[in-house]
Amino acid sequence: MASFEYRTFTFRNVNSSAVELDLVRDTSAPSSLASPKKTLVFFHGGGLCSGNRRSRFPGWPLEVLMRRGWLILTADYHLLPEGQVEDMINDVKHLETWILAEGRQLGIDPELIAVAGSSAGAFVSCLALASWTKLRPRAFYSLYGMLQTDSDWYVTVKDGSASFAGLPATSLLAEDSEHYLVSGNTPVWHDTTEMNDPRNRVRLFMWLLKEGKIGPLVTSSLKAATGENSPLDLITSSFPPTVAIHGTADTVVPIADSRALVAALTKSGVENQLVEVSGADHGITPQDKYHAEIEKSVDLLEAYIRS
Repeated sequence: MASFEYRTFTFRNVNSSAVELDLVRDTSAPSSLASPKKTLVFFHGGGLCSGNRRSRFPGWPLEVLMRRGWLILTADYHLLPEGQVEDMINDVKHLETWILAEGRQLGIDPELIAVAGSSAGAFVSCLALASWTKLRPRAFYSLYGMLQTDSDWYVTVKDGSASFAGLPATSLLAEDSEHYLVSGNTPVWHDTTEMNDPRNRVRLFMWLLKEGKIGPLVTSSLKAATGENSPLDLITSSFPPTVAIHGTADTVVPIADSRALVAALTKSGVENQLVEVSGADHGITPQDKYHAEIEKSVDLLEAYIRS
């Protein structure tokens, strides 16, 4: 039976407040005591507006890796709209410094690192891969990545019949979310709003998506930080081999995002593979139905690490 151990560390301080990461391992895995070892640096999803390093842990893919002896490093990062993409870039740069300074003594092999992100976490992964100057990850694992953020899907108003992962668009009200857009709000990098609260930050993202506001918000912040309109514009030949997995029936992040990702990688000469999961919604749900496809993507990731 799996037994997960979480060790928490501070990798950055902002105005005397800690930005933290967890180092997670399965203590029952055969190689759990081996050191150093393969490590997945994982960024959570949440539309860049919500979530934290624990609340968006995508289940089966990471459990499979830990069962095979991997470490998982999952880190918080600044959230929109209080934070900006520039803050996220500073987060991932501090994370790189921490891994190089502290990682090996904690069992991380800096030569055997993969970077991964689920949904908006794939966006943050691209920021890391484009910003890191010393770490050279061996692979990128994009789980239903939110990446083509300047496309029509993120800038158009959805009609009342729309539904996002089962959440009706009609239930997303301006009065529950507009207060987040007030300037001067305190920066947030560890969202703990409750899902049953109509003013929670997941619903903020969904409302921004419904209103076609998330695309302009993300694009303006990314452009201010990097000069680019989309994280796909950050891709160069220096990106590592990439595995992407995405459901064909995703109602939050369309599979077109992952298809655009592999097209950009191919154009840059980066080896890549896309696992399309027929009928799966956001999160490759229901995951119990798609274990075989998820394990296939993990096998491809491990092949890139071994190569």
